[in-house]
Amino acid sequence: MREIALHMADIAENSLAAGAARIKLSVMIDRAADRLTTAVEDNGCGMDADTLYRCTDPFMTTRTARRVGLGIALFKLSAEQSGGSFTIRSEQGRGTRAEAAYIISGIDRAPLGSIADTMAA
Repeated sequence: MREIALHMADIAENSLAAGAARIKLSVMIDRAADRLTTAVEDNGCGMDADTLYRCTDPFMTTRTARRVGLGIALFKLSAEQSGGSFTIRSEQGRGTRAEAAYIISGIDRAPLGSIADTMAA
């Protein structure tokens, strides 16, 4: 769960850099469907179609300090390695939504820890 939280925090940091005034983080667990779904949604500046198309490429970044941008690429990879999926939608001037779905029983999914204890708290 820690790894997933770090991915979400990285995307939320991107949202701040994009001028977002509102960032919504969500985590949904559906044990019956064997699925954990996370989403980061913001009202930042959004991306144009070309940037959206290229944003999952680890060698694409809008930063000038370095020439790689691994955050979105690694978030996508972690979901897909579990057998899940990743989607990202964005519209200039309206914001961005990144959603990663993980198969809970996926052998390559990072450990969740004790979800029962987390839910009971």
